[in-house]
Amino acid sequence: MRPAVGFDIGGSTLRGGLIGFEGDGYRLISQYRQRLEPDDKPPVRLVELISRTVERLAWQGGLQPSAIEAIGIGLCGQLTDGGHRVVNSPHLSWREVDIGDLLTRALGHCPITIENDLNAILWGEYQFGRARGCTHVVALFVGSGIGGGTIVEGKLIRGAAGFAGEVGHVKLGGDSGLCRCGERGCTETVAGGYYLQARTTAERGYGRLDVGCYGETGAVGPAEIDAAYRQGDRFARSMWEEVARTLSSLASCCIALIDPELLLLGGGVLEHAPALVSLVRQEVLRRVPESHRRALRVDLGELSDQAGVLGSAKLALQGLG
Repeated sequence: MRPAVGFDIGGSTLRGGLIGFEGDGYRLISQYRQRLEPDDKPPVRLVELISRTVERLAWQGGLQPSAIEAIGIGLCGQLTDGGHRVVNSPHLSWREVDIGDLLTRALGHCPITIENDLNAILWGEYQFGRARGCTHVVALFVGSGIGGGTIVEGKLIRGAAGFAGEVGHVKLGGDSGLCRCGERGCTETVAGGYYLQARTTAERGYGRLDVGCYGETGAVGPAEIDAAYRQGDRFARSMWEEVARTLSSLASCCIALIDPELLLLGGGVLEHAPALVSLVRQEVLRRVPESHRRALRVDLGELSDQAGVLGSAKLALQGLG
């Protein structure tokens, strides 16, 4: 067994796991999850949290931290320099952070691999989940923001500078508002979870929503919108149709370019909104050329929260050879 630690760090949650790999299989030995508050997000504070979590996972799993062979970190943000520098992470509010240097100082006793979080999730699904056995995959993930990933001939595509897959910041036309990246009109401002919740909560505050569908207080997330859609709520129907058009436009362009066997959907928004997934699937299959539809599957990932942890840990071990 080869023990490795994997992290999936998004804009709102840190997930970590100690995994034992053997052959083509794995065993999740211990795991940890923590919601990220604003005070947790400055780079130095987050690195401290990562370091403490590595020790926690090792002790929980009955291992000395020195027994861990590699640490993989899936991090939300635009990474360059082989993953060692974050150019921009809107959901962590980072710009030009030498995260590799900070992590090496804190965890220098162990080889570290840093990867975009969505690439790590995609790799987890490719190695152990829904995309296993595929050679060409396009992934579209909708969480707090929107991201993507691509596998071509069994290899992750990172791009010339390392920014491949940043589809949430594509502009599809029109000014849909200010994005957390600092630009206007990004796809995230139409279909990202952060914006969906903010828009729906604001509409309820204006008294425009049926409180029978959404309630009078509390957060309004994708599960609540999806339930309202199934009840025939007009606002939810309009929103989900707009989101499905936006996501399918993004996905269909990627599909036409790559010709994958699988469009892999994931992220907290889609995982909690089966009606929206159905709409996206229908719209994608309607938009792509008939020749591409023949071999195309459109499906949700199957590993849920574990995908990024598994993928980042596996990438770290594979980096050792």
